[in-house]
Amino acid sequence: MESLWTPSKERIENSQMTLFKNYLNKEHSLSLESYSDLHAFSVKNTEVFWKSIINFNHISYTGSLDP
Repeated sequence: MESLWTPSKERIENSQMTLFKNYLNKEHSLSLESYSDLHAFSVKNTEVFWKSIINFNHISYTGSLDP
């Protein structure tokens, strides 16, 4: 199937998803390279993934993040 649109390399590099992937790599000593890597990490490490989403986005919360 032919893509209708493909983002430029610059757009990809500056996307929030890429910034978050890089944040995860730095904070957790990972080497995620692609969306597939990010997705696999999110499924296998749900607690770390969602805590990282909260921290990366500076979301205010009360209480514990532990389930």
